[in-house]
Amino acid sequence: MQDSLFVGEDTVSYHKSKKSAYDVIGRYFKVDNLESRKILKEISREYNIAEPLTLNGEEKSKSIPSATVERINIKDKFSSSYLHFKINF
Repeated sequence: MQDSLFVGEDTVSYHKSKKSAYDVIGRYFKVDNLESRKILKEISREYNIAEPLTLNGEEKSKSIPSATVERINIKDKFSSSYLHFKINF
């Protein structure tokens, strides 16, 4: 469940870097409690973002949109992989 702290909309910009949970969510949430802030700063993950894959709809059909798939690999003791899907109209 902690990995959900590390997968956000701007995660793909963290390629080959190490971020704490506070670094990632600090721009979205104000954490006033010093103990909570300390805990979030101690939890960290390493990122490896693969090149995005673009899936194109049929060229003859304008009703089928294309999609971009971004694979996010997060590593701590164990590795986890997540996918972001963006539909392009």
